[in-house]
Amino acid sequence: MEIKKNDTLLLSVDLPEKYGYLIVKVKPWAEVYIDGEKIGVTPMGKIPLEPGKHTLELRHPKYGTYKEEIEIERGRRLEKHHSFY
Repeated sequence: MEIKKNDTLLLSVDLPEKYGYLIVKVKPWAEVYIDGEKIGVTPMGKIPLEPGKHTLELRHPKYGTYKEEIEIERGRRLEKHHSFY
């Protein structure tokens, strides 16, 4: 194949995903903290995270706090469910 100046070449490349994803489902709801940083309030969509170990913390003003160590894998989804009831 010869490519000349001003030619257009289209490439299709499969790149590995950089992140893994966390999905959190909580009843009734919770503030979501990852590694001590507040990232939102449920319900939320999938949360992109660097692969590796993280601390998931769910806080509710009436029902208290739930904390768990999680491990995120590159390109994978981890779904966590928690009920404060």
